[in-house]
Formats: sequence, C-alpha cells, structure tokens
Amino acid sequence: MSVENKVVADFYVRLFPWVDHARDVRLCTDDGGAGAIAIPDLCFHFLGANDQLRVEFKTFYKQKGGTIGVTNKQYDTWYRQANPDGAPHLWITAVEKGASFYFWRHDDSAFQRALQSAQPGSKTHYRVSVPNKDALTRAAAFMKIMEYAHERRML
Repeated sequence: MSVENKVVADFYVRLFPWVDHARDVRLCTDDGGAGAIAIPDLCFHFLGANDQLRVEFKTFYKQKGGTIGVTNKQYDTWYRQANPDGAPHLWITAVEKGASFYFWRHDDSAFQRALQSAQPGSKTHYRVSVPNKDALTRAAAFMKIMEYAHERRML
C-alpha cells in the first residue's frame, strides 16, 4: 500500500465518528475513479451537513523539486474545466513517509497560481509547486479539516 493510500485510510479512520454513513462516502485512491472526470480521494458528508467535503491527498518528495504530481485527469477536471462541484475543497500532502503534512485549500490564491504555472512532468502527470510548506503534524492537519468544516457550517 502506498504512503498516500495509508494516509487516506488513516484520516478516514480519524474522521469516522463524524461521517454521515447513511450518505455517499467515497474513498478513491485510483487516479480519482474510473470515470471520465477525476474524483478526490475522500468525499463525504459530516453528520447533519448539507454539503459534501472533498479532500485530495498527495505525497510530497523533496527530490522531485518540491512539487506534487497531479494527474492529467485531475488537472483537466479541477483546473482547466474549472469544475467547482467536483474539485477538492482541501489538499493534504504527506511529506515523504507521512511523518508531517502540508495543508491548503483548493481556492487558495497561491495554489491557483501554482496550477497556472504547472509543468508537464511526464505523459501522465503535471508537477505542481506546493503553496504552503509549513509542516503540520497529523493531529494539526486533522484539526485543519475540522476548522474548515466548522467555517463552512459542515459540522
């Protein structure tokens, strides 16, 4: 299991008590699903919430120039097509082996600039600079999710 998949599973376990399991819950760790558009790694509703929360997880490797890989499908769906209904609200990036994390919002202006200047890294991925390199612990990253949900009245 990849670092990214382990992190998705770990965050889901931490969020589990607050997730509305009577509604659609998606864990998509296979390039955003098999369909034509990308789906973030973790999509769910908090108990009592009207709106779904979507979180995309990535792994950050310093040796790859301080960037993350965004698949062509993700880049096209969430940036080129400007699909706000399907784009992740939040991004959490595990640093190396998941000992620390970077966190940012999809609508963050620094991240939007990073997407604008993304460079093809291969035939399948774009390399995107990470806008926020203030490392967080796992618990602090979890609290950022909860803070966002509280601000958006999802809790």
